[in-house]
Amino acid sequence: MMAAAGLAGHLAVLTLLVRHRLLRRLPVFAFLIAFYLVRSVLLLIAGFPRDWPRSYWLLIYLDPGLQILVMLALGLAAWRFARARYLLAVPVMLLIGSVVAWYVGSSRYSPQNLALKLSVFVSALWLMVAAGLVLLLRRADPGVKSLSLGIALGFAAYSLANIATEIVHMQFVLHPQPALFAGLSFFRAFVYLGCLAGWSVLFYKDRSCFTTILT
Repeated sequence: MMAAAGLAGHLAVLTLLVRHRLLRRLPVFAFLIAFYLVRSVLLLIAGFPRDWPRSYWLLIYLDPGLQILVMLALGLAAWRFARARYLLAVPVMLLIGSVVAWYVGSSRYSPQNLALKLSVFVSALWLMVAAGLVLLLRRADPGVKSLSLGIALGFAAYSLANIATEIVHMQFVLHPQPALFAGLSFFRAFVYLGCLAGWSVLFYKDRSCFTTILT
């Protein structure tokens, strides 16, 4: 049911991007949403992870890379409002994200644990990117500001829920709590569905047809 809701949410966001002529202005974000849409369809196919394990893990590992591309696109859109010294924050952000990912989850290598650490790494980056964009875009054009911050803050909200969920999982790894884990998984999923709903409202209300960002 959650997968079906995610499929509908991704389809709604992508449809609004097309209808409101934002596809060319948000190409990287639109590509990520299209990727999520395809992945949602595949995950609804019974037995997909079992019958196509390589394709399944490819979809899992592509996600962090595509999210980083969206961050880079947002950064380029905000560059005109930044100063060169802000570039010094990039290695600091990467270091902090790496430290957070290192300490969250098991240190034992496995495809699942690697995917978890990549997810936590990207989530930590989103929190810092969103905070940075809030500072950089204070004097930006309202159209650029609303779209850029709307996308970044949506990912940041999900990222916070993702990191909190994984930290709780780590605390109870020796004494699993199935009900707690299931509740946290639903919580994380509901937060992401909320992000999709927020993005849908943002794009529906957007009227900056001549604003060019994320290109």
